Amino acid sequence: MVLRAQDSGVEVWEGASVVNIIPQAEDFSVVVKMGDEWQELASKFVVGADGGDSVIRRLLFPDLKMRYAQIYQEHYRGEIDLEKDYCHWFYPPQDSPEFFDVHQKDGLIIADVGGKIGRMDKRISRTKDFLAKHYQFGPSQKPVWRGGCLQPIIYPELTSRTFKPARGNALLVGEAAGLVMPLSGEGIGCGMKSGFLAADSIKKAIQLGKPADAVYLSEIDGIISMFGGLYPFFSRIVDEARSGGHALPNILRNGYLGGLRTF
Repeated sequence: MVLRAQDSGVEVWEGASVVNIIPQAEDFSVVVKMGDEWQELASKFVVGADGGDSVIRRLLFPDLKMRYAQIYQEHYRGEIDLEKDYCHWFYPPQDSPEFFDVHQKDGLIIADVGGKIGRMDKRISRTKDFLAKHYQFGPSQKPVWRGGCLQPIIYPELTSRTFKPARGNALLVGEAAGLVMPLSGEGIGCGMKSGFLAADSIKKAIQLGKPADAVYLSEIDGIISMFGGLYPFFSRIVDEARSGGHALPNILRNGYLGGLRTF
């Protein structure tokens, strides 16, 4: 996509970071740092697509109180006794609402663990012990790659519309907007969809001669409404796990199906 954008005349600045955004009468002054150099640019539109710990979001909405979950991933060489065509999700009732998932790709075993910030060493250790016990994973293996990220948790603010991920001609997309799927934590689908909607909203705003936020917020309202229907599943999962977990598969199934129907 970057190459296609460059072929269309887009100038890409690798390693540049936004330091400040200053709303002006009809546009924005965007302060950018690249290496040791600072530049102040004028822009009619701003799109924040800078992830869960978005700098753009903090600059546009400094009073928004953020909460985060943590996702940690390790890659191992080899194979285990799990079907390769699926991503396998595990919700141990004793650890709810924490989860882990495993899939295999290009000769790698990829394990993700998620939950509250901290204690990731214990969580990945429990995951490896579980896989060793049930799926012939070698627990002494060393990862060939590890990484992690923060995921924003602002579902209540989004679904109550007390936080709107756009202001004038500044739009937030994907995880910067808090558009992470409830239950699964998946962000790529919402990121792509909201990115396309942001581009379309800017085009329509120019044609209509109106601020882009009015168009964009209307365009993403379906996603946010879907979040409102799925977010209560969090409390149902926790309550069911604490009471023994017998109905947990059905609760998870219904929650995931609700999300899949959106796309």
